[in-house]
Order: sequence, then structure tokens, then C-alpha cells
Amino acid sequence: MDPYWRHFQIPHHIFGLALMVATVYFLLRFLREKNFKWCIAATFLQGIGTQVFPVPGTVVLIAYVLIILFLVLTSFTRAKLKNIRVVNKQLIVGTALFTIVSILSIILTFQRLSSLNHYLDTLKWEYETFHQEIEPYTFSNFIYSYGLLPLFFIVALPGILSRKRSQEVFLSLCFILPILFYVISLLEFFHMNKLRMIYTAPYVYGGILATIGIKDFIHTIHRRIVKRFVFSFLVVILLLNSIVTLKSHWVPWLTTLPIFLHTYPQKPYMDMAKYLDANLPVFTPVFTYYELGILLPAFSYVKVFNGHDTATMDGWNKDLITKDFYAKKLSEDQARIVLKKYQIEYVIWDNSNTPYLFLDNIVSFDYVGLYKVRG
Repeated sequence: MDPYWRHFQIPHHIFGLALMVATVYFLLRFLREKNFKWCIAATFLQGIGTQVFPVPGTVVLIAYVLIILFLVLTSFTRAKLKNIRVVNKQLIVGTALFTIVSILSIILTFQRLSSLNHYLDTLKWEYETFHQEIEPYTFSNFIYSYGLLPLFFIVALPGILSRKRSQEVFLSLCFILPILFYVISLLEFFHMNKLRMIYTAPYVYGGILATIGIKDFIHTIHRRIVKRFVFSFLVVILLLNSIVTLKSHWVPWLTTLPIFLHTYPQKPYMDMAKYLDANLPVFTPVFTYYELGILLPAFSYVKVFNGHDTATMDGWNKDLITKDFYAKKLSEDQARIVLKKYQIEYVIWDNSNTPYLFLDNIVSFDYVGLYKVRG
């Protein structure tokens, strides 16, 4: 559940994840059956997926190219030894199509994103902020986030290496590459935020490999009673792991507000959005913080003060302003000057601090209030 919670925080993350998992599925079918229709399906999904979320698509592309190179080299080796030609033409043509479309899509994505305000500055800020090994952004925590999957992968590895099945090796690369790229980023070989590597669906691939590992391990046990004991033991361990996760993470998270407001809005926020849409003129300036600024434009035509940092002019500075404003770190005069500078007419207030004295309440929906700037 935890891996999907991370992706569900932001819609394009979960959408990109779903597309990449589907892409890998069709690539696996293509590797096994050599049927060109599976390559077409994978290429189509990859083209869309890298537009939505390029990092997972890049990992899949590199893993697939590596496995194809492995297949080509082993094929030529067999051909030389047996004096026969075993390279599948459909595999080569399909790989070329998949690779070209993937690269073009990734280039197009970065060209499009680079045109947004401060996007390159955002990438630089991400790298500089999260590059250092400081809690909780450490390699050990990154590996820990995989849970029991690395252990099961180690169990599965001997069988994968002995069988040398392209599908299993491909999944292994999809699982391992994010860890390798994390280390490469940490060693400053390229300036990419190392935390981006967790957004690659390694948990899905790791889960499949873990299943292979468990299956291989159980098959090595010949006595039925021991086999049943081991299987029952694994089920108990996994259940305990789920229970601990629910108690330590999910229960506290679900009982704390706000629950990722821009993705899981509570009813008071939706009521406020409907009110704004029905009662305020189009593009009325409303003072908001980051999460609220992402939510409201989807349901109303107000002009928010602070939204997504890469799409907001001077977004990082505005984020600091909103934090100081809502934390009441600004004096009455300082807060008034800020709102006047940005021609703000309304402020949404939803925290426990008392609003500034120059704000007049217009309407409230439970703990979410709309205030008008006096004068």
C-alpha cells in the first residue's frame, strides 16, 4: 500500500506509474512471443507515459535496451558456435521502433517542461536540496523503503541467473537500475535529484521477482510438511508487516488533516471551491498556499496566489511568503503590505491561528473560511 500511496499523492505520478507497468507487461509479451502487436502496444503506452512522467519511462527504456543487447550478443555467439542465424528480425525492428519513439518522447517532454517558468531552476533546487545524505533522504532509507523485496530478490537471483530468461532479467534490471541511478546521482556523475529514482514502480517489479524467489525456494523443499510450514511462515511474516505498517503509518496519516489536500480534498474545501465558482468574478485574486492553490483552479475560475512552483511566477518566493503569512510570522502591517502588493482581494484561512484583524469573514465551511481584505 505504501508504494501506491506515494504515487497517489500526485495524479501524474500514479498515471505515469500505471502506463509504465502496462508498458513493461507488453514488452514482456513481446520478448516471449516475438509478436509485433505487443511491441506496438508497448511503444504507444511508452510514448504517452514518458509525456506524463518521464523518469519511469527512461528507466524502462534503458532496461529494455540492455536486455536486447544481451539477447543479440548471446544470439550471435550461438550462431557462431552452431553456424546458424538466430537473431529475430521482428525483435530488432520492434526494439528500434520502441527506442526511437521513447527517445523522441523524452526529448519532447523536457523541451515542453523547460518552457515553463523556473522549471530548470526547480531541477537545480531539487538536486542541491536533496543531494546530501541527510535524514530522511539517505541511501539506507531508500533501500529500507523497498521493504522485504531485496531479501526475496536475493533468493530469486540464483534461479534467474541459471535460467537466463530474458523476461526475468528484464524485470531484474527494472528493479536494480533505480538503485544504481541513485548511487550515480549521489556520486555526482549527473545532476538529477536522487529521490526521483523512487518513482519508477520498482515495487511492482520487485513484487514479481519476490514471487519468483518464493516459488523457487519452495520448490527446493521436498518434504510436504516442511513446504507447508515455510509457506505459512512467509504468510504470517507478510501479514505482520502489513499490520505494523497500518498501525505505524496509515492510521496516524488518515486521522491527520489535511490529507494531501490537492489530491484528496475534504468536503469543506470542495464546498468552498463551489462557492468561489458561483459567487466570485472570473480571475478574482485569492491568497492561497501551495496545496490549496493546486486544488482551487480545477473547480473554480479564481486566480490563486501560489500554485505549483514550476508553473507559478516566483513560485519559491511565494511559497515562503504563504508559510510566514499563515504562521502569523508577519505583523498586521507587513501582511497588509503583502496583500496590497499582489492586489489580493480575498484570503482563504483554514488553520488554528487567528486571522489577521483586517480580514473580514465572508463565509465559512466548517474549518475553511473565506475572508475579504478590508479597505
